[in-house]
Amino acid sequence: MVKFFAPWCPACQQVGPVWSKLALKADELGINVGEVDTTKEPALSGRFMVLSLPTIYHIKNGEFRQFKGSRSLKGLMVFVKDQKWRDIEPLPWWKSPGSYLMGFLGLMFKLSVLLKNMHELLTLTYGVPVWGSYTIFGVVVVATGILLGMGIVFLSDCILGVPSYPVPVQQMRKVIKEEPEEDNGEDERDGEEIMEENEGNGTDQTGVRKRVTASTD
Repeated sequence: MVKFFAPWCPACQQVGPVWSKLALKADELGINVGEVDTTKEPALSGRFMVLSLPTIYHIKNGEFRQFKGSRSLKGLMVFVKDQKWRDIEPLPWWKSPGSYLMGFLGLMFKLSVLLKNMHELLTLTYGVPVWGSYTIFGVVVVATGILLGMGIVFLSDCILGVPSYPVPVQQMRKVIKEEPEEDNGEDERDGEEIMEENEGNGTDQTGVRKRVTASTD
């Protein structure tokens, strides 16, 4: 049996003496009794998804069941002796404190407490205004996101290589427009080659024209 509590919680203070008596009867009941201070172990309380205080869990054979009965000594002892815990459905695998999802949630709980402590340090110890503390956190978050994004892009380029992008439409149009000009140049070259061949054969085009004119006369 594990109890999650906080020193400032009035309900936890009421259950405290009862829990101490239950711990004295642990050997008689054949159980282990423990408690977790959520202010000192935020990550662990996050794994168990503790949303209200006090929260009591029964743990046996890797199965986690939340106790919601009477918090009196008699109610707790009957719950264990009569095995009332069998009537409670255990937590599903994804909600189990040992799952990766709940482990990540525990880290988020721990991070939130760390940010809260840093905020109090800046505002109370160093006298930074509240808006100044929020501004610092915002700048740090944005800068961290940019650096992580650049790092991911750099690693992907190193591992996968630079991707080959398709030719833009405007560049394709430019290539298509330039192709006819190249063809005209080839036609002009062909024409020059024909003229050179005619000159090589000794053909006088002006003489041919004169002969045609004379014959018509």
